[in-house]
Amino acid sequence: MPEESKLTTKQRLLLDALISEEAMGDLRTAMRLTEYSENTKVAYTTRELREEIREAKETLLAMYAPKAAYS
Repeated sequence: MPEESKLTTKQRLLLDALISEEAMGDLRTAMRLTEYSENTKVAYTTRELREEIREAKETLLAMYAPKAAYS
């Protein structure tokens, strides 16, 4: 992730949760897992972490593409 030092610990945890098997790319689920307030808007979080979320998405695709190809 670019400029990872600019991210807070909570943001790094959110990105890890985003690609976890529990969240499977669902940002709201990842936010719940990392104890973001239910009042925090997904759009705000997305805007704030846009590039990092793109990279997390690419990681998620790379993780599951081989399995999907064999299904």
